[in-house]
Amino acid sequence: MQTIKSSARNATLALMCCTGLAATPAFAAPSSVLLHPGGALIHEEFSLKPDQDGRTLRFLLPADADPQSIDITADDYPISSLSFRDALAPDREPELSLKRELGDVRGRIRALELVGEDAEAYRKFWRQPPVNLTNPAELPALAELMARKLAAFDDGSEARTAKLQALKEREKLLVQRLTEVGGTDFAREAVLTLDKSVSGPVEVHCVYNSANAGWRPVYRLEARPDDGVVALRLDAEIWQRSGQNWKGAELQLATADPRQSMTPPALAAWIARPRPAQSAPITRSARTNMLMDSAPMSPEMLEASSFAKSSAPRYMEGASYEVWDLGVRDVYAGTAMRLPLQREELKATFSYVARPSRTRDAYLAAHLDLPAMKHFPAGDALFFVDGVPAGSSTFSLDTDNGGFADNSIYFGRDPLVTTEMKTAGQQSGREGFIDRKRTYTWDWEMTVANRHKRPINVRVEEPAPQSRDKEIVLEMQSKPEAKREDNTLYWEVNVPAGKSISINHKVLLSAPADMQVWEGR
Repeated sequence: MQTIKSSARNATLALMCCTGLAATPAFAAPSSVLLHPGGALIHEEFSLKPDQDGRTLRFLLPADADPQSIDITADDYPISSLSFRDALAPDREPELSLKRELGDVRGRIRALELVGEDAEAYRKFWRQPPVNLTNPAELPALAELMARKLAAFDDGSEARTAKLQALKEREKLLVQRLTEVGGTDFAREAVLTLDKSVSGPVEVHCVYNSANAGWRPVYRLEARPDDGVVALRLDAEIWQRSGQNWKGAELQLATADPRQSMTPPALAAWIARPRPAQSAPITRSARTNMLMDSAPMSPEMLEASSFAKSSAPRYMEGASYEVWDLGVRDVYAGTAMRLPLQREELKATFSYVARPSRTRDAYLAAHLDLPAMKHFPAGDALFFVDGVPAGSSTFSLDTDNGGFADNSIYFGRDPLVTTEMKTAGQQSGREGFIDRKRTYTWDWEMTVANRHKRPINVRVEEPAPQSRDKEIVLEMQSKPEAKREDNTLYWEVNVPAGKSISINHKVLLSAPADMQVWEGR
């Protein structure tokens, strides 16, 4: 494949020389970049000298620049025409250095392989020398000579094998880095014609969308119940695979594509029809794929030296998205890098949620006391409790993006808080002489144990029984009394340090004796 590309490049260069065309212009470096989760909006500024006609300007854009998004201005000069054509991309850093090193490594691999082939040919020669013996008496002397030659021959095969293995590992790493850096051997050449001739350089501004860059939010949330706070850390994992390093670019991060649709979506038709036998599989959005299918981070992502010095991120709110202004940054092509965006301690009220009929575990929940509505874009998160890892999940306070209602966050199970549900009694029977009834009775005792050295609040939840027939009568008796929220019964209890409390809960169901009842338990 590399040979084909090199041949195409040489043929094109030869054609350009023969026809007297000017050399392909170079790329301009981005002056500012706005990254969003699905791509990047890139702004380039450069000074161009017109061709001899004084009207034609030429410059290169990356091959992945979205042609529908390209917006070009040339100072205050009207542009009479604009066209694009394919061109060869000049090698750029870091791609150029990587290709040079890869070529060197492959050359050394081939040299070692040739040495091995020569050594094998030498051994084969002395194992089967092309000798015609006319006198059998000469055989012992030939055998002795062959043994002596082979014994004296040391081709260093073990050391050569070790070197080959190390070089091939290096080759594999360089190929991977070239893939991460991105870029191609081709580009998009823009040719614009001004409405009138100019005598000097023209300042050109170009804005376009690229899918070869983006960012995603990464959170670290630590619950500290004794302090009544949740420590939130928001980092931005940024990446770009344009094939060139961005040096000194104004960098901003947006929570959404700023060039999103400008009109409301059309209303969907409401059509009632039979349900298919098997529902279609649920598909994930491109945004979800990006967040969940991304590769694990390498140690380079955490290196602060990957960025130029700049001021702290500045958060801004827009009409349809939020932006962090990161100032002037250096962003290198290839491995993703992580940059701190936000650090704050959020006041929180901690409690536990227990569902004894489903599990013995109790789950720590933090209800955030936010002074004003804040938007945290959905992202992957690591959860900790007092510095101890609790698990990982997605995080967002926006319930439409998989977040938690009422500004509540769950931090997983707490092994020091357990619940147990025991059946104190369960029976069924018939009663009444005239209006006979079928009856069912369930009697439970739920125990919540707290092995912490501090008191805790626990919300114990159980499903509220529901009747789907007016002749099925349900009665409930609880101590302490249960509260109801939709179809959920709950008890809010305070459990002292090192103690346990009990909840008694009884449900009675009655129905006509001739009715077949599914009790639901």
